[in-house]
Amino acid sequence: MTSKAANLHYLRENATGDIWIQSQWNTRPENITNGAQDGSGWWAPQWAPDGQHIAMLSTRGGNVFLWLWNARARELQQLSHRAIDLETIPPVFLWLDNEHLLYPALPEDEQPSLMNVMLQTSQIATHEWSKMAKGLEPSVSVLDSGIPVDMSKRPHGQLRVLDILTGEEKALVEASVVEWHVAPQGGAVAYPLLTRVYAGSMAKSDPPSSERISYGSPLNMQIPAAKGYAVLMPSMPLGGPEGTTDDPMLRLPDGVLPAIDKVIELGYADPKRLFLMGQSFGGFSTYGLVTQTRRFTAAVALAGPSDLISLYGQFDARLRYSDYPQEDFFHFQVEESGQTRMGSPPWKDLGRWLRNSPIFYVDRVDTPLMIMQGDLDYVAMQQGEEFFNSLYRQGKRARFVRYWGEGHVLDSPANIRDMWQRIFDWFDEFSPKAEASR
Repeated sequence: MTSKAANLHYLRENATGDIWIQSQWNTRPENITNGAQDGSGWWAPQWAPDGQHIAMLSTRGGNVFLWLWNARARELQQLSHRAIDLETIPPVFLWLDNEHLLYPALPEDEQPSLMNVMLQTSQIATHEWSKMAKGLEPSVSVLDSGIPVDMSKRPHGQLRVLDILTGEEKALVEASVVEWHVAPQGGAVAYPLLTRVYAGSMAKSDPPSSERISYGSPLNMQIPAAKGYAVLMPSMPLGGPEGTTDDPMLRLPDGVLPAIDKVIELGYADPKRLFLMGQSFGGFSTYGLVTQTRRFTAAVALAGPSDLISLYGQFDARLRYSDYPQEDFFHFQVEESGQTRMGSPPWKDLGRWLRNSPIFYVDRVDTPLMIMQGDLDYVAMQQGEEFFNSLYRQGKRARFVRYWGEGHVLDSPANIRDMWQRIFDWFDEFSPKAEASR
């Protein structure tokens, strides 16, 4: 197995693999590695040009090393004492002649990144979930896009030549491994404007109870108001009540942009400091808006769907390890006849599902976007992954903040504090005032 795909999944396909040889078609094959004796895996065999040796990879010894089988002596020996970098384009190692091998080596005591991930995921997840449950420390991970990567902070490996007869090695290259508004006190001053969106929401004559200062929500918009933002919650009508078939993403600008214009006209908002955020269907609204307008200085999408098609078939993360996760029809109901208003399954009206999924317009995004999501969210965290990775692929400015052990709405006090601080820092980074002071 020498393909990159095989190497990247070696712990699955090759964790117990062995190398067998057969001298002739009618003779019994011989197992030359016997990985079963210690649970090691063996793969990627390559004969030397003269047919006297086979070089191969193995997990024997607790890491991925280069090993050699001598056909004449019929013996195995470990060649490398530094682990192999499996991110290399195949072949992972190369015979230069009958006595020399070229291979990419990781730094001393490093393991291949995927080996680390697959061995440590359960340990990391349970550790972070425990932190979230206690609520004293943030259980957060942050990824960035659109900014230069400081490769000096990454582990540095080497391209090395190894002499199989003497065991001597030489490094050739060292390189990196690849319409209600809440305003602060002070009257009609042009404040930075934070627009909180949620498609289908409609303002009433009284302020929503969820925005009273006494309301115990981690997303209470009195928090940014206290920080100095004017907060706008515009009416965002859709084409009829839930159960109506509609194109909700295409209607998003209709309620939002005129409301922003009016707040600017009234003198409350600074037109150069217009920020956007939304959670859940508001996260969907945020994704959809940044694909249709460049009006906003920066945006934050929390726990929102970006790809209605993939979300339709994804399990609720909280039910994934249960016996009957497929019996939860929540996404079917919400997307077909609920707030998403698709009217039918994707295979019945694919065009509607495509034109209402922000992911398919991600190439139009120019607004710096921070995505925030918990790994136990019933709106699968893969929704944020899809949008972030698509922005990352284009080199566009984005940040993906993942909260371990959190669901659809953050629960840990430490994570809630961390969330708001990151939101304010994100907006500050792109505000013209911040830009001018740098």
